[in-house]
Amino acid sequence: MSLLHLASAPAAACAKLARRPTTMVLKVTKWDAAKDGKLSRSSMTQRLAKEGFRATSYTFGPGSVFPDHSHGCDKKDAIISGRFMFRAEGEEVILEPV
Repeated sequence: MSLLHLASAPAAACAKLARRPTTMVLKVTKWDAAKDGKLSRSSMTQRLAKEGFRATSYTFGPGSVFPDHSHGCDKKDAIISGRFMFRAEGEEVILEPV
């Protein structure tokens, strides 16, 4: 089971982004406990808020599959526990809290 934090930029920022050409950039960033403290739902929410994102938490069971889709806004996926395989633009990564 994975606890996934989905974060998107505020609505006003999304409206601006919708008017610009979209190019997807897949970037994986690891949690830095020395800088951000112990990883938890609360600390992840705080970090995302500092970056200007709103966070929503979801829990997905093993084997969850999502159809191809897109987002009209900058978005981050953050894993608090478990593993999450992510495919985008021909790339595949495993997200996990290590």
